[in-house]
Amino acid sequence: MVVERYMTPNPITVRPDTSLQGALELLKSHEIRHLPVLKGKRLVGIISDRDMRHLLPSALAPPEETEAFRAWGAQVKVGEVMIRQVYTVTPQTRTEKAARLMVERRIGCLPVLRGATLVGIVTTTDLLRAMTGGERLPERAPEEPRAGRRKPLEARRTPRAESTRVRSR
Repeated sequence: MVVERYMTPNPITVRPDTSLQGALELLKSHEIRHLPVLKGKRLVGIISDRDMRHLLPSALAPPEETEAFRAWGAQVKVGEVMIRQVYTVTPQTRTEKAARLMVERRIGCLPVLRGATLVGIVTTTDLLRAMTGGERLPERAPEEPRAGRRKPLEARRTPRAESTRVRSR
């Protein structure tokens, strides 16, 4: 199996002069985790939701801190914080080799280049689908954000007394 069969073709990208706030909005609105950074048609970096989480204020932060981040994020550019050493694969790279590279480098995606042109992106989810025999899912339009989409924190946690976790001895 080769990467081309499971990659997302023509991924959403940003330029180095895109604001962090703009990149964050793209990640959220398209429900994606990685944005290749292109200067012209050349891949110069990548930024992920994980990179953004390290920059975001805590969910418990006071509103003024969140507002300060928005102001700061509108001024700081992706090119200032992006990962510059990007590991890539070609469309004909075997999925096993791509998966091994992702595990070894502890990364969540690999931009797919044909020559110097970005033609796709392959993620851990894509490779898991490949390993389990699943087909590439059809593209879907981004959904409008819905209030109450996630359960409240209390509803996601199991009270300690009712926990079913088994401890090893």
